Amino acid sequence: MKTEEAVSRLASIHALIAEDDALIALDMEHILASHFGLRLSVVHGVMEGLDLSSSDRPDIAILDLILRGESIEPLARSLVDEGVPILFVSGYRSHPLEPLADGLMLEKPYTTEKLIEFVGMALSRLERRQGAALSGQRR
Repeated sequence: MKTEEAVSRLASIHALIAEDDALIALDMEHILASHFGLRLSVVHGVMEGLDLSSSDRPDIAILDLILRGESIEPLARSLVDEGVPILFVSGYRSHPLEPLADGLMLEKPYTTEKLIEFVGMALSRLERRQGAALSGQRR
């Protein structure tokens, strides 16, 4: 059972989902909202993702590698430069952008359990980065 503090902390985390298949995006949104209670934004194109992330930077990102025939690379690199942990979700077994996600690459089709597991890993990375930033500020 989640504590009130954990639920409140998760609700404050902004997750960006970049997925061009509306049904997959809706399913992902439902799974992540019900399991984690994250604040979610869904985009279906690279420019839409860049626009959204420049005005409301996400804390983590779940990105399909190809959106409407266009590489997610500009958005992924922008988010990585901002220190945002990313998870790639794709039908590709491997991809040249995979190193940007530090091994967080979930192959489609995936199970609900695998999605939850991988998003949990991204959230752990976020926690570690935030902890490191806070300890650096105290010095």
